Amino acid sequence: MRMTDDYEGEFWIEPVAGLGNRMQVLASAYFLSQKYHKKLCILWNNESHLAADFEDIFEALPGVRVVKATTDGYRAKPFLRIKSEWKRRKLSTKCGYAAYIDQWPRSMSQEKLDAAVEDGVRNAKDVYVRSWRIFAPVYERQEITLDFLKPSEKVQLRGKDVFERIDTNTVGVHIRRTDHELAIADSPNEAFWKEMQKEIETDGHCHFFLATDDREVEREAVQRFGDKVLLKSNKSWGRRQRDGMLDACVELWALSKCRKILGSKGSTFGMIAAKLGNGRLEIVTKEQKDHV
Repeated sequence: MRMTDDYEGEFWIEPVAGLGNRMQVLASAYFLSQKYHKKLCILWNNESHLAADFEDIFEALPGVRVVKATTDGYRAKPFLRIKSEWKRRKLSTKCGYAAYIDQWPRSMSQEKLDAAVEDGVRNAKDVYVRSWRIFAPVYERQEITLDFLKPSEKVQLRGKDVFERIDTNTVGVHIRRTDHELAIADSPNEAFWKEMQKEIETDGHCHFFLATDDREVEREAVQRFGDKVLLKSNKSWGRRQRDGMLDACVELWALSKCRKILGSKGSTFGMIAAKLGNGRLEIVTKEQKDHV
């Protein structure tokens, strides 16, 4: 990150949706703010689907301003909601380029989206972008990775026991169930059990770190594979609560430390974990295992 105040404007980014989506959005904004010498400012939503502040999840980014916001209703967080809406209106008026990518057609090609946003950023002093999806070719160019996002001290402390037990024989397994139709339909439990058994037959010393949002999946995995399954102990469930969100962050960075990840179809969580660790992601499906 540039450690100078010699900026040519501000880049305001409001990442939305889940943690994996938000991290890709932050990577896009980081990339473009560096390229066009703009001060990166983050409008961070603490709301029912991701109930944690930026500093709960990440280490502070030098030179980056973070402003807390929410999209929750007035009854949940009335004063913060009013403040957040005022800030968004101000930014949309102040900034020479404002892009609400979360409202753009999902069918819009990645190449066209990237070009449109970069053109807007290039020609405006101040920028405001709200998005759930990536909008810069950061992975293709490999000019930046997700390495600039480090886990907070809170996450490191919560995950210390798990992190220390992951070694070169650990295979990460991410089974997403409660909120993702594609993962449920195309990456069933049985497909994971089959792939995990193959891993054991190939390497009897291997063991697994399991990340999942479903208690029943945990129970069945332990029933099938016993002490070969490593779990986050005393886990809080559900990302609508801060503790649950922080434990999801522990699972994300734990997966990133594994030698490879068996992931769920359509979920960015496993992909982000692989990018964080520069590891290999294999998507498990009913038909086959896809390498990403």
